[in-house]
Amino acid sequence: DVFQYSRQQGSLFMVIAILSPGADRAEVERTIQLNLADIANGSRPLTERELLQSKNGLEMNFVWGLETSLEKAELLQNYMFYQGTSDFMEADRERYRAVDPVGVQRVTVDWLAPEKAARLVVMPQEAE
Repeated sequence: DVFQYSRQQGSLFMVIAILSPGADRAEVERTIQLNLADIANGSRPLTERELLQSKNGLEMNFVWGLETSLEKAELLQNYMFYQGTSDFMEADRERYRAVDPVGVQRVTVDWLAPEKAARLVVMPQEAE
């Protein structure tokens, strides 16, 4: 799974890989870094189809996040607190809709370099 979590002072970009027993963790990490490097250096640009799938997923999750009155109220309160206006929903959606492959490449170069990454590895407890 891959997702991005926005915050006021920064954001998180997370890649979660669940490995099968015996899988080579170092190889999985190399594969993830190679994929990011390929996007960053332009040798494997994001396709319009991939970008559309991602945008559709974001939009779907956005709409699903408005199912209850509480969720709507929390979104409006967040906009008021972070943006200074509760009338930011359409502008927020447009920010995501405006993303293009060049922007993804730029962000990958600027923010997803290996030296900026933190890794958390969770291993199952050995059976006694």
